[in-house]
Amino acid sequence: MQEHKANMAILGKEAATALAAVESQQQRLTFQIFVAMVEGERTYHERVATILGNIEAERCSQRTKNGGCSTCCSSHSHFREN
Repeated sequence: MQEHKANMAILGKEAATALAAVESQQQRLTFQIFVAMVEGERTYHERVATILGNIEAERCSQRTKNGGCSTCCSSHSHFREN
């Protein structure tokens, strides 16, 4: 009976160690997925900013060609990518 209890204690410790390893691996995987999602969001917003900058530049170019105010477009230059 004593040997059985000792074996059960060993199995319990091994199970706890295995569960901790699985939890740690799951946390690393979750973090990697989270980082990938954040990078995807950053890329999306950079693309949107570039598109908005291009639209603004074209709008200002058209306004300048049509004899509009050329200084008004400089205030919107924060959308443009360098």
